[in-house]
Amino acid sequence: MLHTWSLSVELQLYLIWAIFFNFFILKLKKYEILIISLIISISLIFSIIYSGRSPGFFYFTGFRLYEFAFGSLAFIIRQKYSLKFLGDLSFLIFLIIILLSTQIINETYDYNSFYSLIVVIASFFILLSLKNIQIFKFITKNQLLTSLGRVSYSLYLIHWPILIFYQYSLGTNLDHLNKLILILISIILSFLSYRYIEIVFRKKIRNSFILNNKNFSIFLIISIFSIILISSNLTNLQNKFKKISNEQLNILQQIKIDENDRTLMAEINEKNLENKEYGNLNKQNVLVIGDSHAFDIFWSIYLNKDIKKNINILYVVKGWDTCFGKIISENFLTKYIKKIFNRYDKSKVCEKFVNDNFLIEKMKKSDFIILANRWQIDTRFREITNFVQSNSSANIIYFNNIDRFEHVPTLYFKHGVKINDFSFNKRDPVNNRVNNRMREILENNDIKLIDRSNFFCGNNKCLLLDKNNLLFTDEDHVSKYGAIYMGQLIKKLRLFNYE
Repeated sequence: MLHTWSLSVELQLYLIWAIFFNFFILKLKKYEILIISLIISISLIFSIIYSGRSPGFFYFTGFRLYEFAFGSLAFIIRQKYSLKFLGDLSFLIFLIIILLSTQIINETYDYNSFYSLIVVIASFFILLSLKNIQIFKFITKNQLLTSLGRVSYSLYLIHWPILIFYQYSLGTNLDHLNKLILILISIILSFLSYRYIEIVFRKKIRNSFILNNKNFSIFLIISIFSIILISSNLTNLQNKFKKISNEQLNILQQIKIDENDRTLMAEINEKNLENKEYGNLNKQNVLVIGDSHAFDIFWSIYLNKDIKKNINILYVVKGWDTCFGKIISENFLTKYIKKIFNRYDKSKVCEKFVNDNFLIEKMKKSDFIILANRWQIDTRFREITNFVQSNSSANIIYFNNIDRFEHVPTLYFKHGVKINDFSFNKRDPVNNRVNNRMREILENNDIKLIDRSNFFCGNNKCLLLDKNNLLFTDEDHVSKYGAIYMGQLIKKLRLFNYE
């Protein structure tokens, strides 16, 4: 149901906008265009300032307000002005811009970037042009397109669950035939939904709604209590319909215990960071730097007594891609606005990273530095290596990406003890491309690289369940048992001098 986030934004917007319009804009009708333009500017500025900071901003109503406001502005302008200079030519130009954007804009762009703004403005001028088009009326008056437009709300609600359940049930990648079949099924169900559900709520018979206020209130109350009842008994329902054994429940519940152990390990490391023992010449000093995937390696080594007794090991959390990830070339508008408000300058974030005295101090005292991360295809590995080598004489050891699966507890929920047989085809293929690139760059520069692609997978199978223990807590983070298992594999690599 992830796609319903946009309905949340729309419902909030319709409520807020209606109140705002009635109490402010209608009372200042002379300045309504100016007021809406000001709202667009404020929302857009905040969107640009916070773009790229967190995926959550994508879903936040305040940062999408300017898009809706453009639609409101188009409506008001069409009511006030003839707009004879906008017609078929402008409609065609802006329609082409939108079609081209579908081929140019992808997930690497911030949703509120300059390119996305172009799409919004193009849509804005199409709405204005519709008032005077003649040649292209066949597009807006086309019976097929208007029928699709009529059911578009139902189509939006239905298409995504169908796609998800199809992939969830069959676990296969979609080819063109699969996509065509799913599109047809979605359209057919949308027409049925429109006819027998949506219209029922809206259509009037003898000047009254089929569902009057009384019936709708009863329906709403029953629905709410049904949802509460189902939610509160979800575990029991899972047991009933999936027939989960106590053994399976214990394995799934162990994941929560592992998460608590992980948190405890992080707290122990925080205390050890202030320990002056690190740097002791009697032991090899190992520093692990990176994100949560680096923590998995730190945890694995720490839990292995045979390795741990001979080394001092610390973990410093640093997401390498915050500084050494893809270079994003921001457009002039984004740069200018961020400069005015002095907000989130990535160069300053990177400057703080590379001048972190605490990190550099630990690096200088280290005999081995392990670098791990959820590496990306465009991570700048050479620059990372140069940064470490310029601040330490330690031996550098990279760990590449561990295999990434569908959510492992969910796979276990679906397949039970057969999970190892199904898991090989559930791996993310992107990891292979990233790991191959790492191999090309690092091995050519005589940097040690530990390949984790064979840690859990081989011979068309992957080990996700071992001796009634799940080795992963999600898509690619190890459980405590998984950390112990990985620690044994790391021990066999004999990475440190004492071995």
